[in-house]
Amino acid sequence: MDPLTLYKRLTDQELLEQLDTLAHQGRENLHMLLACMAEADRRKVYASAGYHSMFAYCVGRLRYSEGETARRLHAARAAARHPEILSYLQDGTLSLTAIHLLAPHQRRDDFPELLSRAQGLSQNKLELLLAEIAPEGARRDCIRYLGHPPLPALPPREELFAG
Repeated sequence: MDPLTLYKRLTDQELLEQLDTLAHQGRENLHMLLACMAEADRRKVYASAGYHSMFAYCVGRLRYSEGETARRLHAARAAARHPEILSYLQDGTLSLTAIHLLAPHQRRDDFPELLSRAQGLSQNKLELLLAEIAPEGARRDCIRYLGHPPLPALPPREELFAG
């Protein structure tokens, strides 16, 4: 039976219980995935699988989008340096997005305090906190259109019609 049909048959209470269970399992799986990614990245095991980087492995083999890969790798690398991140992710006090936003600041001396202050904040409030401590780093992800590459220059007109 497909999942949508299964969930349509549940009572409201059963559906909410299922949702709570799946959310908990998702956080549990994500914290284990990030720990595994961090170790795979540290060992560079992606090379033996034919990939030049952990990013390429995640996109090519695990089929994550570039954005998913970037968020997970930032979080995994931050967790390798600050293992308490995994427990915050597991209990839901920090989200993957929050960890991704915090990761560029992990070398700060006050990073453990920053982690504590970030717990439970919405993305907007976390961005405000980060803008206070590092105004130059308060930029959102974006993709900019840079246009097409320039066309090659045409030879002078007389060369075009020379015989």
